[in-house]
Amino acid sequence: MFKSDMKRIFLNPRLYISIIISLCILLRPLLLAIAKGLLSTPSICSPVYLMSYPFASSDYTPFAVIFCVVPFADSFCEDFNSKNYYFINSRIGSKNYSRTRALSVMLSGGITMATIVFIVISLCVFLSKTPDTVETVDFLNRSIWVRTGIIYVCNGYLFYALRILLAFLFGAVWSIIGLAISTLITNKYVTLIVPFVIYQISWYSLPEKMINPVYLLRANFEGIPSVGFVVAYQSILIILFCTISVYGIRARVRI
Repeated sequence: MFKSDMKRIFLNPRLYISIIISLCILLRPLLLAIAKGLLSTPSICSPVYLMSYPFASSDYTPFAVIFCVVPFADSFCEDFNSKNYYFINSRIGSKNYSRTRALSVMLSGGITMATIVFIVISLCVFLSKTPDTVETVDFLNRSIWVRTGIIYVCNGYLFYALRILLAFLFGAVWSIIGLAISTLITNKYVTLIVPFVIYQISWYSLPEKMINPVYLLRANFEGIPSVGFVVAYQSILIILFCTISVYGIRARVRI
């Protein structure tokens, strides 16, 4: 079933639509700046400085959760409402079905966000004219990336890898939250909308808090103590909502 789920994910145009729309939103500020002559000043065109345009100036982060749930989070709704789960459940059992679906949905969100961030970072590195220095990363000087020196390790490649990892975890968290919601209310529109509502409420109700979900995608907020905290916190959320999803699916489909 896992291979079948992954095939559904990668053959579903919603995955590619999510990536394309995200890239359009993220890259617009960078492309506008380039059109105005940004690259004509090589001394400031470091990879991290260029990344500040898509990640800090695009207003993408407040809406990022939408692109985590769109690819596959509502898949259980489709199975349940079409009664397709009868055939899957009779063939592999509710335990395997629920665990595989939770894993597949988690990967769908994680892969989507990691791909988006990977493409943006790769483009910024390709377009850069100078390595990062203390001056070019000054706008991040209160973040964990500069405080711990991670941003300078291996010419910045450790920083890039960790940003992609955080994007994967962010996508995995919100896609699996969508799946957990779908086990309670098997309506695809509820599954797609409620995570965004929760995300927005969390954003406004947790200002200046290190667990504010808006801060977890980039981890630039000065109140975040370490990269390990962000990884551990999101991993705990993934485990929690995977467990809820698994038991929710089994309760719905058990014969």
